[in-house]
Amino acid sequence: MRATSKGPLPEGEAARLRHDPFDSLAAEVRVRSNPAVSRDPDLDLERAFFAEGMPTVGGIDEVGRGAWAGPIVVGVVVLDHRVTAFPPGVRDSKLLTARAREARAAEIRPWCAAWSLGIAPAAEIDEQGLSEALRRATTRALDGLGAQPSALLVDGAFDFVGSTDVDVAEPHVPRPKVRTVVHGDRRSASIAAASILAKVARDELMTSMAEKVPGYGFEVHKGYGTRAHQQALMKLGVSPQHRRTWQFPRRADRKGRGSPRPVRA
Repeated sequence: MRATSKGPLPEGEAARLRHDPFDSLAAEVRVRSNPAVSRDPDLDLERAFFAEGMPTVGGIDEVGRGAWAGPIVVGVVVLDHRVTAFPPGVRDSKLLTARAREARAAEIRPWCAAWSLGIAPAAEIDEQGLSEALRRATTRALDGLGAQPSALLVDGAFDFVGSTDVDVAEPHVPRPKVRTVVHGDRRSASIAAASILAKVARDELMTSMAEKVPGYGFEVHKGYGTRAHQQALMKLGVSPQHRRTWQFPRRADRKGRGSPRPVRA
């Protein structure tokens, strides 16, 4: 029986997993055996695809899924088989300061073979549900590339690219091979790069939105749940940029039970 994430792994299995880039427990084993892995990605996952004969690999990550307001932004960064290194400092966007993200984004764009962004606004999230809006934003990001990559690495355990084997728009064109990667933004350079481009773009959108919808502090918290954001909601009510299918209370009690929560996925 395979060990769970809460218990120790047999040494033989742990050793095997450290060398298996696509096993679902590999990320956890690597982090537990080498904490540095949790901060610095590499190109092992991309090289595994190249070894399978895939000439191009795209890394995909999303930003904004858990926010109370604003869009979901999906980034995709494509690398080809000739890549040998990536810009220093590229890592999970959540581990970087805003200034560092902007600096890395300026290096990522000319370094990669191609990149694109897809957006699903709050109104679409309300209308279609979070999962479908995420899938649509991903489709837009991939459509923006022009040529589809041969394979895709998707951050997390959920394949929000889609499960079909053929391109719906062009039925005779196979869709890229997709692999989900737990902790992908801390393991894969292309996913980490995608997370940076998506985060920089979404932060810019939220800062611009703050000028049009003042009073909520979007330029500070970028639409995520904070005490200041909650207080602004209680004072001003829900704006057109908030996800209205979330339950926003009229007041919050001292234990915080008034925090917004999603009604639909």
